[in-house]
Amino acid sequence: MDGAQLLDELTALFGRYLALSPWYAEVLALWTVHTHAFDAADATLYVVLTSPMPRCGKTRVLEVLAAVVRRPLSVSSITSAALFRVIEAHAPTLLIDEADSVFRDNDVLRCIINSGYKRASAIVARTVGDDHEPRQFSTWAPKAIAKIGHQPRTVRDRSIVLRMRRRTKRDPVERPRRRLKAEAESLARRAVRWCEDGKAALAAEPEPLPGLNDRALEIWEPLLALADAAAGPWPGRARQAALALSGDEADAEEDVRSLLLADLRGLLVCARADRLASAHVVEELRTMEDRPWADYSRQGLSALQLARLLGPFGIRPRMLRFGEKTARGYRRDDFADAFERYLPADPEQAGPWSAGGRLPLESRAGTREGRYGGRPAP
Repeated sequence: MDGAQLLDELTALFGRYLALSPWYAEVLALWTVHTHAFDAADATLYVVLTSPMPRCGKTRVLEVLAAVVRRPLSVSSITSAALFRVIEAHAPTLLIDEADSVFRDNDVLRCIINSGYKRASAIVARTVGDDHEPRQFSTWAPKAIAKIGHQPRTVRDRSIVLRMRRRTKRDPVERPRRRLKAEAESLARRAVRWCEDGKAALAAEPEPLPGLNDRALEIWEPLLALADAAAGPWPGRARQAALALSGDEADAEEDVRSLLLADLRGLLVCARADRLASAHVVEELRTMEDRPWADYSRQGLSALQLARLLGPFGIRPRMLRFGEKTARGYRRDDFADAFERYLPADPEQAGPWSAGGRLPLESRAGTREGRYGGRPAP
């Protein structure tokens, strides 16, 4: 059976029923075939469908995937106990919709989802029965996850992220009806047969791809191995997709760091201080309603995350004196090189803190000098 032709037809299927950005149809085609042969890999990447608002086509993608992937199980609400038991019993392909509500305040469920990424560690241990006998349950299964907004970092680090957008009149698509079901059943049967015939090739380790970091390469390896087995134009197409979409992730992280530098410069301009305590920096950043810092993680941006974001610029916290106390923080001079290299020179572009001189700490009890050190802020 011709693997390249199978992937071509799957790509055309996704392109016909979905409004997708470049390379998304190829990724969905590769991942679809991967679900039929994921046992040949050491890791099974997740596909995360995210969007800034509802009605961007995430659920429609899951509907089309459900027609072609291996043993689809569509869920929009599930408990952690049910999840690992379903995976243990049926080894399905999980299609999780409305994940922003599924994951909310449920760290146990998120941990189970995360544990299913690598075959060697895809296990949870629980006690069962009246005797509380310990038993291991498998969490090894491919997963596609749809949610609005930012995905948890632990999930993103195991995923290829597809950013969905609302369809316009320039994006004509067909509505999935009976024709999709018949076509999808044929493609799914062919995928099963092709994977059974070529399991040895699917388990091969592809050549490292320059331009990808170790985690990105690990995520893409199963799809690159599959593309190499399919041959034809697919080895090149898969690598182009990997570089393009992994570049999107790098750009997004770079944008976050640029935004952080701008906000810190504005804070320093407004505070007129020569040093800032880490705890108070993150406290102020989390008050900004038009920035991502309040929901950067479950509790908002932390001092540790702030340090990790600033680390690539060579900016690291140090022990500083603030009045009669000491705390970890940053000197104004620590930021000078990064500000010069990565931010506009115009002080009006220093960030929202400089617009109107807003500084929420001004209304709080305590001396400003004790918080910031150096000259008291106005």
